Formats: sequence, C-alpha cells, structure tokens
Amino acid sequence: MIVKDKPAQFLVEVKLLNKEFSKEDPTATNIASRIDSTYAHTVRITDQLEASGLITRTPEGRCKMIKLTSSGEKVSEKVSNLLKTINEEVEA
Repeated sequence: MIVKDKPAQFLVEVKLLNKEFSKEDPTATNIASRIDSTYAHTVRITDQLEASGLITRTPEGRCKMIKLTSSGEKVSEKVSNLLKTINEEVEA
C-alpha cells in the first residue's frame, strides 16, 4: 500500500505537520488538503496506515491528532528520501 501515491504523501505530510514549527495540526482534514485528497479518502488511508502500525490517532477535543509510530517514522524517512531521489532524476 505504501507505494501508492497518496499514502506515501500522507506519511511525509504527517511527519512535516508534527514538527514544532508547523502552524497546522496533524489532522485528517489538514492532511487531505495538503495531499489534494478528499476527506473520505484520507480517512480510509488513515485507517489502513493505523492498521499497519505506521500511525496512531489521539483524540484532542473534537479532533484526532495523527502521529507516526517508530515504524512509521522509519518508513516516512525512506519514502521522503525516495521522493527526493525521483525528483532529482526527473529534473536532471
């Protein structure tokens, strides 16, 4: 599943949104906007990634914050590096 475009983008965006300097919360709504996906599709991706043990959802008020697990961190880093390599190859 991770080789699909949207789940790969999802993992990278969760990592970015969980950084201290991010002004947006790591919620399904914000991630959907950032990866150009519908909310419903993003929730399905969230369910699949959570079932795979790559993310967790924690309720905070009315929202659920999404965080990477340690496995998710490793996968996200690999996906991010792969995307950078692909972009460099395309631009060369």
